[in-house]
Amino acid sequence: QAGMASSSRRNLPGTGSKDLFKWTSETKEFKLTGQYAVQEHIQDKIRQDPSGIDDICKCPHDVHPDEWIYEHLRQFIIELGYLIVKLGPHCDKSIHPKMTAGEGFEFLS
Repeated sequence: QAGMASSSRRNLPGTGSKDLFKWTSETKEFKLTGQYAVQEHIQDKIRQDPSGIDDICKCPHDVHPDEWIYEHLRQFIIELGYLIVKLGPHCDKSIHPKMTAGEGFEFLS
């Protein structure tokens, strides 16, 4: 599969958006094996059922809650990066001459 590292379940640079996260889930039960186990488990839960928020957010009993929160924040940043890339071609000065964050706050470039 082009664009993915098969052994580590990673999206490699240059992977097209339709090919992101195309690996198969290892298991439905969480097993703390490997340094990316928590991250991969969260990604699997998101890809299996993006609307299952309670299931996605439920911390497995053998993961420290601080690590669980940290990995969710990391995943949020990863997903935010993909959103920014998708919005890039649609947001420029010709379409949006001013970029604001509420009244009185303008982003300068």
